[in-house]
Amino acid sequence: MNVLIVEDELLIRGSIAELLRQSGFERVTEAEDGFKAVEALRRDRFDLVLSDINMPGMNGLELLAYIREQFGDTLFIVLSGYDLFEYAQKAVKLGAFAYLLKPIKDADIQAVIAQAMQELAKKRAMHEQEVAIQIKLKQGTLALRRLFIAELMTKKADAALIRDQIAQYDFSPPHNGFASVLVGMEETHTAGQRLTRNDSELVRYAVENICLEMLENSGYAVYPFQVDDGLGLLVNGLSTEDNPLSARLVPDLSRIRAQAYSYVRIGLSAGIGETTESLARLPHSFATAKRAFARKLVSGEGVYAYRRSEADLSEKPELGSEAEQQLTVCLDRSGGDSAHRFIDSQFAFFYTGTDYDLNDMKQFNYRLILLIQRALRRVDLDPDHAIGEQFALYAEVGSLRRLDDIVAWFHRLIDLSLAAWNDKPTNATHKLMEKARDFVNEEFSPDMSLTLAAERLGISPEYLSREFKRAFGENFSNFVLRVKLEKAKGYLRSSTCRIQEVAQLVGFNDEKYFAKTFKMNTGLTPGEFRASKRQPQSPT
Repeated sequence: MNVLIVEDELLIRGSIAELLRQSGFERVTEAEDGFKAVEALRRDRFDLVLSDINMPGMNGLELLAYIREQFGDTLFIVLSGYDLFEYAQKAVKLGAFAYLLKPIKDADIQAVIAQAMQELAKKRAMHEQEVAIQIKLKQGTLALRRLFIAELMTKKADAALIRDQIAQYDFSPPHNGFASVLVGMEETHTAGQRLTRNDSELVRYAVENICLEMLENSGYAVYPFQVDDGLGLLVNGLSTEDNPLSARLVPDLSRIRAQAYSYVRIGLSAGIGETTESLARLPHSFATAKRAFARKLVSGEGVYAYRRSEADLSEKPELGSEAEQQLTVCLDRSGGDSAHRFIDSQFAFFYTGTDYDLNDMKQFNYRLILLIQRALRRVDLDPDHAIGEQFALYAEVGSLRRLDDIVAWFHRLIDLSLAAWNDKPTNATHKLMEKARDFVNEEFSPDMSLTLAAERLGISPEYLSREFKRAFGENFSNFVLRVKLEKAKGYLRSSTCRIQEVAQLVGFNDEKYFAKTFKMNTGLTPGEFRASKRQPQSPT
């Protein structure tokens, strides 16, 4: 407790000061009159003032009035040699805590100061509680505002709804231009170690404060908002057609990058979305900020303002059945060069285009992993054995931060796939050809053909034709013909269908060609075969 004693009589002032110091009060200041007391009050803050009333210059009641006006929380104890009701009444009216009559006993002073200490403790506790409540209310408002702005970034809202909510969240942007900014914190540059969760939160807090301070000093109004990873900022500033806000922010954020590295040794990247003059258009600004931020995949850490590229007019790669078939053919033929060219072609768009964000890149990587796994299964290889377990692959590619590294990683998967194929070429191919043979036998139809079987197995007709001959020493077309003739024999033996109908059931549209082919392979016409199987044979 800091105490000021104001008394023009030196002996009384000194004795009270000595009593307080002996009672444990270390901060005791003395003043000989009201003017000296005011000077002391301007230099320091006091919890308690003990003052005489009758003093030259400024008396005690005038000093009390001054303190009550300037320092409302300071307690004031009146020391008076006059037992006059008028003085006591004025002192009470001005808010004096106590009124003591001289001569004052030590016990009286100690008792009233003890009461004053209790009162001060009570006031301090109440003040701290009020401050805590105000802080919580402020923090609650700021947290709700963060969520509100985050909703503005991701959900379309009409102007009337926005107007109703901005006042509620202490959100009154002063300028006409808005731009969404995404700030990402890269790996720590100290000792090459990853940050812990707590350290990451502290770094994020420091980076946010650096951004707010520097951007606000540059004349912008800045409103942080929640994003899943990194820091989201809604920047509000003057914007014109010739000098859009998004372009003006590039040098400011570049200086912030340098400051963040200097203070917390962290690398930053930032994506700046297109400028808008309407809060209702913030989802577009946010989407373009995410796309601008994704440019760090190609160009590394830096500050990027969104600019639409001509390459965006081209189609994004589609990882559908056609791409799967293309990669399968590459693996079938052990075509290392063609398989690697396939990977390069899939990522070409991402090097030149800007119409994608990090989530698009992540989804594309996952879909490409699935495509490679499906292609491996189609050539009868186990993907987990060939390239690794699916979720481990997701985690591995998800940790990469540069597009070059991602592409190199997929080239490694292709190398592993080709190595697995070359390790077991005969066994895998033979099993696949057995599937082709079973398909013809078990799912025979009149339109059975090389193309149909290849489509069913997900391989090329050329590959099926080549490998079937290698596996069984017979052309696929000859095998299908044999199956057709065996089916025809069955119909001729067990049915009353006409020869023309039997021909159509096994895939021959021309009865004469069917009869000619049947005789060439059996030595009998269809009619002769039917007659021979229906009449009993003579014993020899």
